[in-house]
Amino acid sequence: MQADARMAMPRPWDGYGDALCDLKAMEAAASVDGDLLGHEDRVARTTRDLAQRAGLGPDEVERMTVAARYHDIGKTRVDPEVLRKPGMFTPAEREAMERHAEYGAEILAAIPGIDPMMVEAARYHHERYDGRGYEGLGGEEIPLVARIVSIADVHDALVQKRCYKPAKPEAEVLAMMAGGDPFPGIGRDAFDPALLRAFVEMRLDDPAFDEREDRRLAGSGGADLRPALREFARSPVPAQGPGYK
Repeated sequence: MQADARMAMPRPWDGYGDALCDLKAMEAAASVDGDLLGHEDRVARTTRDLAQRAGLGPDEVERMTVAARYHDIGKTRVDPEVLRKPGMFTPAEREAMERHAEYGAEILAAIPGIDPMMVEAARYHHERYDGRGYEGLGGEEIPLVARIVSIADVHDALVQKRCYKPAKPEAEVLAMMAGGDPFPGIGRDAFDPALLRAFVEMRLDDPAFDEREDRRLAGSGGADLRPALREFARSPVPAQGPGYK
């Protein structure tokens, strides 16, 4: 009975669903960066799983999942040649690329009645927990949805093949994300420490992760990264460190 009542409740996007469909059609037509729709769908699934893992309620999880599906909509305003560039960006290209977060927030905020969580995910998913992101927000100044989407976004960007890099094995990606490399590396200081530990634990619990890692080790003979990752996932959540606001 409660489930039926919840399903009948209006959702924030019921009043502007057509506008969201139009945005997805725009992304598909633009075909920006080769895999935008696939990337957003994967980030949305990971966002959903991590939000559930973090103990958030079903309504908040659903809102975050929808927000993640549009977190990169601002890339439709970035020159496709910049998005597809295989080499290093010039300073001007880097600035143009980074503006996709601002553009995305503008696009979504223009939709009447938009869920603020969608605007937050687009605007702040490149903020870093240590305050060294696009706009300099740090710690819990960054909206929760953006802190979750940030983890999902970086994870997908690293495990997938891109025009400028090969795909990386997931165990290596998790080790990079949990590592102590200072900025500008992708290390633990970039992410909410509690959420990052929950995410690493979640990925380690996935049987498919073990299968992939076993295949990698059989093929490469490299080190098994799982013990160190399990130790990281079980480690105490640190207090805010240097550079955190």
